[in-house]
Amino acid sequence: MAEALVLYPERLFDTTGEVGRWSKAVAGELQAALLVEAPYRTGRLSRSIRTRESRSGPTQRTTAVRIGVQYAQYVIEGTATPITAGGRLMPVGRSQGVGGLRGAVRGRPKYTYRREVRGQAPNDFVSRAVGVVGLRHPALRGF
Repeated sequence: MAEALVLYPERLFDTTGEVGRWSKAVAGELQAALLVEAPYRTGRLSRSIRTRESRSGPTQRTTAVRIGVQYAQYVIEGTATPITAGGRLMPVGRSQGVGGLRGAVRGRPKYTYRREVRGQAPNDFVSRAVGVVGLRHPALRGF
């Protein structure tokens, strides 16, 4: 009598399967790496980072990264040219004088206004985070 071995690889990719659990752990590691690599000025960008791991086929799982602030693209890609305010003046910072704020009105600081500001240098923290996680997991190399 011959014995037959039947494999169901799609069960490995279920949320409770081996690949599903591994994928969920990698998504958590990726989110942690993104939080470490993300620039921190006000904290809004870091607080908006989310990863979502899901099944996208019978033998495929996907991890999606979402950064929920409008300016994320400009942080990651930078701005190639200076930013202008369409010919108008825009506030770019507070004027500092010796011994305190110069030109303060009723306790409000005087702002410096310019027509143009220098462009933002790119900060591709997402690629750096994926690279860090990829070094720990050989299956992710090459992405």
